Amino acid sequence: MRPILDLQNYLPEIRDQYERYPFPVRPPELEATRLIVSEIDHLRKIDHHCFGGRRDFDQPMRILIAGGGTGDALIFLGEQLRGKPTEFVFLDMSEASLCIAQDRAAARDLSNVTWVHGSLLELDPVDVGKFDYINCVGVLHHLSDPAEGLARLESVLAPDGGMGLMLYGKYGRRRVYLIQELLSLLMPEPTGMEEQLAVARGTLSSLIREKVLGGGPGMLELIEDPVASSYLVDTYLHGQDQAFSFSDIDRLLKSCDLQLAGFTNFFDEQGATCALEYDPLLFFSDPEQVARVKQLPFANRAHIAELLGSSTSMHAFYTSRRSAAGATPMEQDLAPFSCTEYGRRAIDGILAQGLSLVPIHLNCGVVKTVDIDDAARSVLRYVDQDISIGEIVQALAADGTPGQATNRVVPLIDLLVNLGLVTLRQKGLARIALQRSTRPWNSAVDLRSFVKMAADAQ
Repeated sequence: MRPILDLQNYLPEIRDQYERYPFPVRPPELEATRLIVSEIDHLRKIDHHCFGGRRDFDQPMRILIAGGGTGDALIFLGEQLRGKPTEFVFLDMSEASLCIAQDRAAARDLSNVTWVHGSLLELDPVDVGKFDYINCVGVLHHLSDPAEGLARLESVLAPDGGMGLMLYGKYGRRRVYLIQELLSLLMPEPTGMEEQLAVARGTLSSLIREKVLGGGPGMLELIEDPVASSYLVDTYLHGQDQAFSFSDIDRLLKSCDLQLAGFTNFFDEQGATCALEYDPLLFFSDPEQVARVKQLPFANRAHIAELLGSSTSMHAFYTSRRSAAGATPMEQDLAPFSCTEYGRRAIDGILAQGLSLVPIHLNCGVVKTVDIDDAARSVLRYVDQDISIGEIVQALAADGTPGQATNRVVPLIDLLVNLGLVTLRQKGLARIALQRSTRPWNSAVDLRSFVKMAADAQ
């Protein structure tokens, strides 16, 4: 383990919290039977959004896990990059969390890791070097000055590198903050964490049983489970966190000369979902209002969508110094690949059922209906075949002009990308294997409409 860095930038109670309640709970002995997916760290997503679909993962790569907690990102990335020339640096201020991550890595024989017990606010490129990819999930919003934290990360980012970040969403997380305020009113005097936990458990259990709060038996079981103490502390009793609108994120990125590279999902049933959820035109049909919205800067449009949807409790996204880091379907040497295992199953389900209209239930409550005609079905059949967009256009042009085929193929693939079902990768590059999720469906899109279709297609 590397020498301890200066931890003065963290409140003592925050450090103590993560020493006593490492989060999330991850027993190392379970590594033999499960792989927990870190959605933001799918290599297909990282390649698409941070490297334009052109990253050769057989080449040396340095990855920083900044504030890695008990190790989910490290384990998931380590498994995907097993046998590749990759160097990991894992940093966390909690020694207890770091030790759990070390035990999990040891259980999987992941040895290409440098362990650092310390604060990301003390990162120095002279000391740690530069990184091609940085994961910093659920960390910056716990700092007193998130901009300072992001600036430290930017200082150790390689010129052509990218980052995967997650920050709390201001509007989708309102219920959490209401409960935090309720608990603070019930405990006006400073109390120890054990008493706070007892009050939180008793209050939330009572309110769920009385149906004042939603959640049902599953949430009740979680709250009353002693193993879930770290969840309650991190969610409802945390000593320091702040939430962001997309406008806040835009200002934060600009303060460090960084650009948004793309959105992704974080959890199955909550948090930021796909890029389409940040489109306010989901909520407007009046031509005058549509024209007005289209004239706005992207940050304003995304903020409006966030306000109207009110479901984004977590913003999960990629950032880079480059203004056009992500892949686009206008680059015709790129080939479409399913984003995750469940994206693949959804596509198989659509094709097997022969559907012409597919309703997709987005997290914000909007139902997006996708028209699947013969051309769309042809495009879907080419996904995961390592066939370039240019070649797909040529194949469809047999029944029309190339221009018409381009006008049909490019928007459809763009929609599939924005729904989180498809990523793009340079034709001919070594394929990136899909990793099986332990969750029932990919949260990039609420695929309730696809569940039966996918099951029937198997």
